[in-house]
Parts: sequence; C-alpha cells; structure tokens
Amino acid sequence: FIVKKGRVLTPHADYCLPGITRATVMDLLVKEQFILEERRISLSEVHTADEEW
Repeated sequence: FIVKKGRVLTPHADYCLPGITRATVMDLLVKEQFILEERRISLSEVHTADEEW
C-alpha cells in the first residue's frame, strides 16, 4: 500500500499476493471512507509516495 495525495493505492490482486490481511485492510479503508484505488502502481509513484506500508 502507498499513500499519494490523500489516496491509498494498492496493486491489483493479479500483481500481488491476495490474502486475509490485505482484504481486511481494504475493507477498513472503505469503511472509514478513505479513497482506495486498486490498480497498477508505477515505480515513479512509489518513489514519490507520501507514505508506504
């Protein structure tokens, strides 16, 4: 997961290992009304992210 300009970005499950923890985090983000985008993340976005976790 990375945070960039107030949005939480995560790679689509085709590009990472889907699991219970990832699904739980995504559910909590949506429940708390964070903007969540599941998509390809460029290396440039990783380098310029506000947060990474």
